[in-house]
Amino acid sequence: QVSKSLKTNPPYTPFILHTNTAYSNGMSIWAPKRIELWTSNPVNSSYAFDWMGHLAIHEWRHSAQVYALNKGFTKFFTTLFGEHVLGGVTGLYLPYWFLEGDAVVAETSMSPSARGHSAEFKMYLKAQILDNKKYSFDKAKQGSMKDFVADRYIFGYHMVSYGRYRYGKDIWGEMLNTLGKDLWRLRNLSKGDSITVNQEKLYNDMYDYLHKEWAREDSLYNSIQKSYTPNKISKENKRYTNYYYPQTKKGNKVFTIKTDNFSRKKLISLSNKKEKKIIEANNFMDNYFFTQDSMIVWSEYRDNHRWENESYSDVFEYNLNNKKYNRITKKKRIYSPIYKPKDNGFILAIEEDSLNNQSIIIIDKRENKIERINIFGEYSSLSSPIWNTKGDRIYYIKNGFRGKSIEEYNLEDKSFREIIPKSYKNIINLRFLNDKLYFLGSYDNTYQIYSVDNNSNILRHTHSRLSVLDHNYIRDSILISDYSSKGSELFMIPNLVIDTLRNISETMFLAKVITNQEGFVLDKDSIKDSAWVSKPYSKLKNLFLFHSWAPLYINSYSQDFGYGLSVFSQNLLSSSILETGLKYNNSNNKTSFFLNYNYSGLYPIININMDYGDRYSYFFDPLG
Repeated sequence: QVSKSLKTNPPYTPFILHTNTAYSNGMSIWAPKRIELWTSNPVNSSYAFDWMGHLAIHEWRHSAQVYALNKGFTKFFTTLFGEHVLGGVTGLYLPYWFLEGDAVVAETSMSPSARGHSAEFKMYLKAQILDNKKYSFDKAKQGSMKDFVADRYIFGYHMVSYGRYRYGKDIWGEMLNTLGKDLWRLRNLSKGDSITVNQEKLYNDMYDYLHKEWAREDSLYNSIQKSYTPNKISKENKRYTNYYYPQTKKGNKVFTIKTDNFSRKKLISLSNKKEKKIIEANNFMDNYFFTQDSMIVWSEYRDNHRWENESYSDVFEYNLNNKKYNRITKKKRIYSPIYKPKDNGFILAIEEDSLNNQSIIIIDKRENKIERINIFGEYSSLSSPIWNTKGDRIYYIKNGFRGKSIEEYNLEDKSFREIIPKSYKNIINLRFLNDKLYFLGSYDNTYQIYSVDNNSNILRHTHSRLSVLDHNYIRDSILISDYSSKGSELFMIPNLVIDTLRNISETMFLAKVITNQEGFVLDKDSIKDSAWVSKPYSKLKNLFLFHSWAPLYINSYSQDFGYGLSVFSQNLLSSSILETGLKYNNSNNKTSFFLNYNYSGLYPIININMDYGDRYSYFFDPLG
């Protein structure tokens, strides 16, 4: 199903799962062909669906894109020289915006909640188009350090989905097939069987379409009578800047993480629009921290010093009074830590094991113990754990194939209660104040602040133009991080109920179009039992996997190439890499043999490099 609209069907492709990691990502590679997934769940997912479902669709679509080129002229050379031909053609002819944009289109059209359905995903380009001058096509696709430009995932998604809206779902499949068959014509991604598309014209048409749609939304927003006037507390910045997770300490100071393109990420204090750096925050997971009294706690990304696919997320804290750090856990995967109200000796958090199963934990710092709370029901990930004011109940978000929900756990009687049932509209960032639960919800395709009353009514507290990115509370006021074309800015607003949630908006228009075109939505019921037999993987038997050769001398170790012959092997674990072949020396008409081998499956890395038959060379440097 994933490859159908590209008119191809990729061959059997191994999936490599890296589960001992705090890193969430994936990549599709074609020499040797494989898909590698770093399967840790995102800390604060921006869509209400199973992460692995998204990841599998996205990365498998990349394999479909590459294999769709395996036609005619390209297929002849792939058959002759091996898999690296397809990888080379992809790198030369397919732009990044198409590769990532088309994969986001696939995950959006085949799941009920993905990036194309996300309020956060839309707001970046919407702000750019409504408030900034129109960028050139080159700047829009390549990005900029000076100005904020939506990344290739966002830009590419809107380009690819608009192309399908304008020309039909088969447009990109036609172009890939034509490119593969007639590669010798050097046409790039422009011509299909029935249509020719100029990329820059497509960009201009997409821009005009989105500007019209979003200007209409903006005029509706401006016509609404506002219930409050925000009081801006962050300073004016000359360049694009974001403030994350703002928190107050008795209303005197605001603590927040500040980022921009030209300086290191840092945790700062803000008072009367004057900023003071507290500590560096480059490794803070999800830009998250929590402060109480004189203490700051966060989870920090930590690499393994040897194994590149193994990583951790450990809990650290910082004392503002004595300016000392304290590492609370070691070699764990713990996220979103938060102190118990009025007691910094207990920390509530989420822990993930080596098979990516998540649980709620309470860390007892005094006794150096961890208590795990078994969460029942069907879910794949948890997020945003918080305490109530008394510290006898906790709340958290559950996410899975059937959407996101909010649950309560009573620490005294060990009972569970569902606060908000499962929905494919995203909810993030729980907060608790005065016996009321607050959160950010995307019910109207923007993130707004909502709360739940005792009768389970959902109450709205903001009317942000683009989206509220975070919120915290002090007495009768709400501290918000509100997004604009300048980045996210900090405001103080009154804590008012401005509406009751009655209707949930339809999904974004382009997402609806491509979903209807696809006619398939991944859910729990569509995943069948595996047809493959599970068996042990022998590292010894699979030490070598020859995937490509070339009628050239190519030595990646010495960064050298010339006349000759090269053969390449790399096992699926990337722990055994071999390149060998012959080099023809044109100056003396002699042939030499070379071999480079790297094995990194043991703690010491073994390198073997050999040249035979080549002349010994020595360079004398009189200045050295």
